[in-house]
Amino acid sequence: MSDSAVGDSENLRLDHVLVGVADLEEGSERMGALTGVTPVFGGSHPKLGTHNALLGLGKDLYLELIAVRPKVDHAGQFEFLRGCSEPIPVGWVVATDDRRRTAARLVDSGFTPGEFLAGGRVRESGERLSWQMFAVEERLLGTSPFFIEWGDGTLHPSADAPQGCAVAELSLVDPRAERLERLIAALALEVEVAEGPSRIELELETPAGRVGLGTVS
Repeated sequence: MSDSAVGDSENLRLDHVLVGVADLEEGSERMGALTGVTPVFGGSHPKLGTHNALLGLGKDLYLELIAVRPKVDHAGQFEFLRGCSEPIPVGWVVATDDRRRTAARLVDSGFTPGEFLAGGRVRESGERLSWQMFAVEERLLGTSPFFIEWGDGTLHPSADAPQGCAVAELSLVDPRAERLERLIAALALEVEVAEGPSRIELELETPAGRVGLGTVS
C-alpha cells in the first residue's frame, strides 16, 4: 500500500489510524519500544473524554494513540479502550477536501452517511486544531472508516509528529467483507479486505523492523 491511499475528486486519502491503549503514557512507551520511535503527546478531546499521542507515518499521515483520560468516569463509545492490554488498531480515518461531496458519493453508492460533527482540540502550544467529521451509518470506530475535513489554517498533526515509521500495509477483516469491499471501491481507496472476525491489521516499517498491530498469527 502506498503512503497515501488516493481517491478522486475530493482528494480522498488515508489520514490516520487510531490505535487504542489503556493508558496513554504506558502505551506511548510500549510503542517506542516496539518501533524505535516514541509518540509525543498531542492533546485532549474534552467532549469525548480521551487524549492522544502521535507518531508520524510520512507526509499528511500519522498514527494516533488514543486512551481515556485519567479521572474520566465514563467515556461513552471509547470506554472499551480501558481494556486494551496492548496497542491495537481500533479505527481508521480518510481525509477529504469536500465532506459534502464525499457524503453524496456514499449516498450514490447505497451507503448512509452520518451527520457532520465539529471537532477540535488544543495543542500543548495553545494552538487550536479544528475539523469536521462524519461516519458511515454513525459508526465512528471499526473496520468502516470515518471521514475528516481539516479546518482552514489547521496544521496537519503529522507536520511535527516524530517521524521514522511508515505504513507497510493496512488491511481490514470483517464478517461482511463484500459490503466493506463495496465501500472501499466506492471511495477508490487501496485497502485490503478479507472475511473473518472484525479487526484492523496495521503493518509498520520502523527503525526496529517491521511491526504488526492487530495481526493474528
